[in-house]
Amino acid sequence: MYSFVLLLVLIAVLWYAYQKNKETFKQLSIGQTAGVFVSYGAAVAIIVAVLYYVVQPITEPIANELLKLAARFGFLIIVLFVCMFFLEKVLKKITNGVFPPKRG
Repeated sequence: MYSFVLLLVLIAVLWYAYQKNKETFKQLSIGQTAGVFVSYGAAVAIIVAVLYYVVQPITEPIANELLKLAARFGFLIIVLFVCMFFLEKVLKKITNGVFPPKRG
């Protein structure tokens, strides 16, 4: 049941991202659009795998629960920033600079 809810949340987030960037996606070919979605899926899978298989074992020996939570949160921020940095580079390469759209 939990996996089903997570799958529904993932679909909802992807749908929201598509609706928000509809005009940008119209500039892309079908292959580029598929590459964007596969890249985002791979990024999420890498983040989850690193958090589960690397961060959790590293922080498990910490006895203080508050310190353990702070360490896991710190690792989460680092993993997210590193993964998003590389995701942006990959998306720019796949879409010839069209995606991700410029902010600001």
